Formats: sequence, C-alpha cells, structure tokens
Amino acid sequence: MSMKKVLIVEDDRFLRHLYRKKVEEAGFDAILASTGMEGLEQAMIQSPDIILLDFNLPELDGMGVLKELKNNPRTNKIPVIFLTNISDEENIKKVLAEGAQDYLIKSHNLPDEVIKKIKLFI
Repeated sequence: MSMKKVLIVEDDRFLRHLYRKKVEEAGFDAILASTGMEGLEQAMIQSPDIILLDFNLPELDGMGVLKELKNNPRTNKIPVIFLTNISDEENIKKVLAEGAQDYLIKSHNLPDEVIKKIKLFI
C-alpha cells in the first residue's frame, strides 16, 4: 500500500519544514509548497490525500486556493485543513462554508495535534 500524501502549503520556511518532519514521522509522504499557486499546481500533479493550507500566502491566498480546489472536479474531494494564525470568527466561518474540513490556529495547536487531525480525515 502506498503512503498517504499530505500537501503542506505554508510560506514560512521554518514551519513548512517543521510540519514536513512531523508528517513524515507519522508515516505520511509530505509534499511542500510555499505559495498559493504552487499549492494548486502540486494538488493537481500529486493528488494528495489531504491539504494543510495557510491563509496568508503569496500569489494567491488560502481562500483563493480553497475556492479553486473545490471548483475543480480533480481536487474537490481532497480534505483541506486550514492551519493559520488568523483567528477571527468571520474567516473561520467563511472557510468552513467554502468546504474546508477544519480550521486550526497555529499558536493553539502543537504539531502533534495537527497530525491527529490529519489522521481523522484520511
């Protein structure tokens, strides 16, 4: 059986590599993207099993990425978990209404808790 793939779309290099390490330690294959456009491209090419998506991204923000993913038949079934420090209720409601599975605040969730969430959805 092939390893489940987790696409991590995060512009902060340190966090991107921290989450990659945790994802790989949990037995998943990590795919990295540092911009919204790169994240969309990787989602199309790699067909990940789940996507960890930051909100503030260069080129195309997380909401734009989510809308594109959900409007494309090739990617609309991939679970998306937002992982961001933007914690206002309005944004949380918006992304959940657009089809995100969950919304985690980076500063409130340790990487191990993020891995638990990933396991819930794949």
